Amino acid sequence: MKRKRPSTVVVKVEYDVEEPPAASDEMDTMPSTPTAEVKTEPFPAVTETSSSAVEVKTEPFPAVTETGSSAAVTEKSMMADKSGTSTRRPVFKRYSALEALQEVLNDNDSGDDDFGGLDESDSDDDETDSNQHHPLLSEVEGDEDEDDPNFEMETESDSESDAAELSDHANPSTSPASPPVVRGRGRGRGSGQRQSSSSRGRGGGMGRGARQLDLISEWKVADARPPNADITFTANPGIKCNVDNFGPADYMELFFDDDLMNHLVIQTNLYAHQFLEAHLNLPEFSRANKWEPVDAAEMKKFLALMLLMGIVKLPAIELYWSQKVLYRIPVFSSVMTRNRFQIILQFLHFHDNTKMPLPNDPEYDRLYKIRPVLDHLFEKFQEVYEPRQAVCVDESLLLWKGRLIFRKYIPLKRARFGIKVYQCCESDGMVKESGGYCYRFKVNAGKEDPVNEVQPVLQAVDADNPSMSASEKMVLFLVAPLLNKGYHVYTDNWYSSLRMYLYLLEKKTLACGTVRENRGVPLELHGVKPPPGSSTALCGDGKIVATKYHSTKMVHLLSTVQGHTEAAIPDKRGRGVNKRPQVSTKYNGNMGGVNKQDQLLHPYDCSRKSMKWTKKLFFHFFQVAAVNAFILSKSGDNSSKTFLIFLESVICSWLWPDNVPVVKRNKTDDEVRLTARHFIFPIPATPSKTNPQKACRVCTKKHKIRRDVRYYCPFCPSKPALCFPQCFMDYHTKFVYWQ
Repeated sequence: MKRKRPSTVVVKVEYDVEEPPAASDEMDTMPSTPTAEVKTEPFPAVTETSSSAVEVKTEPFPAVTETGSSAAVTEKSMMADKSGTSTRRPVFKRYSALEALQEVLNDNDSGDDDFGGLDESDSDDDETDSNQHHPLLSEVEGDEDEDDPNFEMETESDSESDAAELSDHANPSTSPASPPVVRGRGRGRGSGQRQSSSSRGRGGGMGRGARQLDLISEWKVADARPPNADITFTANPGIKCNVDNFGPADYMELFFDDDLMNHLVIQTNLYAHQFLEAHLNLPEFSRANKWEPVDAAEMKKFLALMLLMGIVKLPAIELYWSQKVLYRIPVFSSVMTRNRFQIILQFLHFHDNTKMPLPNDPEYDRLYKIRPVLDHLFEKFQEVYEPRQAVCVDESLLLWKGRLIFRKYIPLKRARFGIKVYQCCESDGMVKESGGYCYRFKVNAGKEDPVNEVQPVLQAVDADNPSMSASEKMVLFLVAPLLNKGYHVYTDNWYSSLRMYLYLLEKKTLACGTVRENRGVPLELHGVKPPPGSSTALCGDGKIVATKYHSTKMVHLLSTVQGHTEAAIPDKRGRGVNKRPQVSTKYNGNMGGVNKQDQLLHPYDCSRKSMKWTKKLFFHFFQVAAVNAFILSKSGDNSSKTFLIFLESVICSWLWPDNVPVVKRNKTDDEVRLTARHFIFPIPATPSKTNPQKACRVCTKKHKIRRDVRYYCPFCPSKPALCFPQCFMDYHTKFVYWQ
């Protein structure tokens, strides 16, 4: 096979060389000042050879020499025209695509001071914070996350990968005064280079982290003692309502109660009425012409069928009512007709469109169309249950690829595109079928959303400070009701920072999590490189422990929960024993609350592809409520051993409130026509027709023509009309009779 020629990039290089003045007797008396620019870096000289290729030599070109009072330019650097004036000489060099990229990277690493990062000596001392709501938070620099146009691109990463990305290039022999320069990810200001201590901002490196380090006066070698053993857990976890003799449906109705059901009924009927008034000239056979108001009992059946669709998955809604033997599920047709289900789904609504504020209104809410449902579940989740001591803060991404102003792109998530939801969930503690209860949540509607419920909560907990970053504010919003109770909060490296952990410590709330190197890791750990399978830890002022653990990568952790102890873990490849810090084990065991919820939801996801994002978000939170109800049922010693059994009980209770009837399953033509005995009969007469006729089923499907006949088979369930004898024989002897 012919090898493809690699693509090339042609780079044009022009050299500006000032012409030396003409020689004269007066120049001897002039001051000895060079008039040409002196270039100390070598440039490639291009010479032509016998072949068509271009040979690149390494001697300097153009070379400039100083001779007394004048600068002589080498003959190779100039071309004189007939008039005697000098011109520019363009030089070309041919690069492959890979060589051109390497050349650009080498230029960026050349140390050009004109485009370097900011020096901390020129700005750290002349910035003051006018809004000092808290003495701890007033001394640190503001986070640049909110000003970054690529804010969401960097939010998602593995809990242990991005935290160690900066430390992989650290040099143990380098002193803190002259730290090594490592490449950033181009998110900050400047040349895209990241320095360990001299530049500022997220893309610039350690500016913000260095200012956070001022919050700790002294770092010492950490020991095994917990840094904050005096903080005790004072909350009363568990169910906060009477659940005696509760079944699965009763737990579900703690969240989807009568108030919410009646709201759905009212808004759905209202939207259907508004739609029909606005569309008076609908087609004759439109489903909307047969709309009848829905009630609460029918709405429950509709939602139960949606849950059942999450268990029994078919590619299209119409197939659930199909009479084909491959798809036939009799429970759907016995509960509700297909047209009735689809028209309820069409008019399902959650808020009155006529009262929606305009986009330029200060009260405009991007989540207005689903706000009543979100507010109801937000309050119910906190009202019914108090989580155990360990909680985690993380985010999930609901798949949505349609047009939406606050749609996020997170490449490391499974969905990649969708609606981002922040959640505070109860940690599972590495206990099977434990944890995952969603205590609080926040749908990310964009940083420019006028309606922001985060600020009032932050003001209430004295954390509404401009220096707090967006990720730190989100953590404080989600755990606000749990402060001052001794809870343990686990976060990943997008949320964690030294100043937030110290703030939580003042609120008698401990925290643990991975952290990025520029968010408060002490400078003493930057140049340290522990051997693989070992760790190094420092304790700051006796209240927070910073750990650097060499796993597959360098991982940084901050903790106010755990001291520095190590456990011997056998190496996976049988190469000895690794020493894993207990803070890493504790983090891994308590950071899976949100993931646990996603694992329960994924196999039974009932949200379907839709043109309206509000419906997909509604069905997502409908199932989140089902997961919360399942966790409550297990806490109340209910007999539902798995989430599937719990869903089955809820579906049966909502479909048949009194008892579960036996669904009569009528046989279809495909099951009968090839096995039983069949005979042909003339179609019986009717009061209006003495010789009635019907279209032959085989001719209609096989030949795509309508042929009326007078004979049919009364022994088939659908009593089809058939031509005699060929069509009658094909229908009762061939399963695929239309081929």
